[in-house]
Amino acid sequence: MNGSPRKHPGKGFTLTEILVVILIIGVLALVSNSVYVKMRQKANSAVAVQSLRQLGSLVLGLAQEDGKMPNEGDYPNPEDDPPADTSWDGYVLAYMGASDVIASTPPQVPQSYESIFFHPNDYPDPIETANYPTAKRTFVYLRVLSDVSIAAIDDPSRTGMLGEHPWRTDGRNRVGFKSASFMDMSALVPDPLTGDDLNPDGKFNFVFADGHIETLTREESAGSGSTSKPLGLWTLDPAD
Repeated sequence: MNGSPRKHPGKGFTLTEILVVILIIGVLALVSNSVYVKMRQKANSAVAVQSLRQLGSLVLGLAQEDGKMPNEGDYPNPEDDPPADTSWDGYVLAYMGASDVIASTPPQVPQSYESIFFHPNDYPDPIETANYPTAKRTFVYLRVLSDVSIAAIDDPSRTGMLGEHPWRTDGRNRVGFKSASFMDMSALVPDPLTGDDLNPDGKFNFVFADGHIETLTREESAGSGSTSKPLGLWTLDPAD
């Protein structure tokens, strides 16, 4: 023996240290996923706002040309020759030059225009179950505006015109949504697992009759009324 010290293998990680590392990795993954979800929510909402702004401009353009707002849901009879569609969505599609709109109630959207009327919900991903075949975000037209002149709207800046709405479909590509009000609680599509709104924090985008956009909760969108009987924002007279 030459008196040189023996070499000992390096000390390994303890179980506690390994668990701490795993915990840190898990927290980082959770934070990253949360950031991703929020970024996706903002991106989806930004695209929906862009479509709302475009659709709002088209509706107001049609109103200026015709002297009155489009009808909320005067859909055509397919047996008419030709089927006359004076509904807001069919009117907008025709105004954009869509020639392959199927005359139905409501009209089916040509695939080339589908991205304007339909957007994914922010959370969760589109549902694919027996009771919820698809769940997308589409837009509702305020039916009290049907066939009225712009001059008849007392305060366009506080009168809702188009609202964002989660919509359950049967797989058909459709426009519009029949509802007694924008925020008809029974018409909202919830997450079947949690019962939560499909839009984050229950907030929705709306375009008003003067063309500007606001993001409101259900309660805020009901104005001075209730979610089942909205007043103020969704009537021609804000003091209603």
